[in-house]
Amino acid sequence: MGTVQSELDKIFKQELAKVIKDRLVFERQGDRVEAKVYFNDYQVYRFYSQGMPEALDKMKVVMRKLTEFAFPIFNRQQVQENLVGCLVYYREIPAIVRDFDGYQGAVRLVPDNAERVFPPEPWDGDVEPIGEVGCWEYILSDKIWWFRDREE
Repeated sequence: MGTVQSELDKIFKQELAKVIKDRLVFERQGDRVEAKVYFNDYQVYRFYSQGMPEALDKMKVVMRKLTEFAFPIFNRQQVQENLVGCLVYYREIPAIVRDFDGYQGAVRLVPDNAERVFPPEPWDGDVEPIGEVGCWEYILSDKIWWFRDREE
């Protein structure tokens, strides 16, 4: 367990301290741990884990992904400028980010295609397509591709 903490300390001291004032909060809730990430006192992500060793392991990955994100999201202004309104692909379908929920670490995506819907995923069965209201997805989800050109 000391090794994981040492690696986290090294990452935070060398890279993150240059750009942001970060705060990681770990709270035990029964048999699981809730972990929250704050950048400059603005919560940008949250996850749950089964125990502290697992939470520390996952936090290392989460922090790497957040600090290497497609663009800066280290404070409320950067989120509004860079995230909200961003053109992305969600499940390979053109979409627009309409909202950000830092408490959940999620974005609300709305379809940006001619049909104005996200079709159901094949394994979802007979569910209705997701319409103009959109859907919420974690910002670190593999279902979102952040590098959609503005001209599309």
